[in-house]
Amino acid sequence: MEIQVPGKNFGNSVQNVEPDVNEIYEEARSAYSVGAYTGVILLCRTLLDHVAVSFGAKDNQSFQFYVDYLADHNYVTTNSTKWIDAIRKYGNAATHRLVINTQQQAELIIKFCEMLLKSNFEYPALLGAMDEQKNN
Repeated sequence: MEIQVPGKNFGNSVQNVEPDVNEIYEEARSAYSVGAYTGVILLCRTLLDHVAVSFGAKDNQSFQFYVDYLADHNYVTTNSTKWIDAIRKYGNAATHRLVINTQQQAELIIKFCEMLLKSNFEYPALLGAMDEQKNN
């Protein structure tokens, strides 16, 4: 059996994402490839901050401020707020209680972040391109 080192990134790249946001997302995917699952969770927590700032939230605010901003401005659905809370809980536990996160936890969190990025960046850009083609 051959082992690939580093392993494969988990999740998919997302198109039309702000560069800073994309850099954090891709870093989380790369962390997964080397088995740094706790790092994935912490990076995805940071990713939410970057997403909120990319949509106009003030810089250097608390994580809760960014979570509220995303929810209050409808960048996440009501059901998605449960995922954001999961990222908060896992991230806080890793930071303050020295918990080691699992591969399964990292996969779920990356899947959520991918969905968040696709619904807020990639899909709106696709629709915009389709509308532009229609008008030309």
